[in-house]
Amino acid sequence: FYPKGDAALNYGLRLITEFAKWPADLPSPESPSSEDAYYVGLANAIYVAAVDFVLCHELGHVACGHLRRLKQSSRSGRSLRPEQLKVMERAADKWATERVLRGVRPPNRTLTTVGFGVIVGLGSLLFLSQRLTSTSHPDADHRIRSLLSELSLGATDNLWGIAAAFYLAWNNR
Repeated sequence: FYPKGDAALNYGLRLITEFAKWPADLPSPESPSSEDAYYVGLANAIYVAAVDFVLCHELGHVACGHLRRLKQSSRSGRSLRPEQLKVMERAADKWATERVLRGVRPPNRTLTTVGFGVIVGLGSLLFLSQRLTSTSHPDADHRIRSLLSELSLGATDNLWGIAAAFYLAWNNR
């Protein structure tokens, strides 16, 4: 395991509540040392995949007609039920996953890198709450499990371990 990974995670988690300058003792994403360049490049690729998924998820709401449905609901004075909102979130996740998987083109974007990015995008939701449940969105752990199922991974695929590491890190905090 990369020894500076936990320190980077802790720095990132602090950013949820307050901004802090990049710690000098962590590898610089702007000018990494030759020792850290591989890990910084990998982290950047995973980050891009995570942002790609999150943006596709939001576009999925538009493509699936959710904004129109919410507008109609608002005009009629009737709010959508929580279960209806969860269905829309799952549809946006599915739409986004289909789009980001189209971008898997080795050697630069592998299934592992893109899958890791999507897990990071969804796994980040775990750290925004102390509970796994939500009234308006599917539970973050269920969303990650759905993604992993959709990827049709083998029983020993590394992405299972990555997802488990997110759960462990969330549980430890």
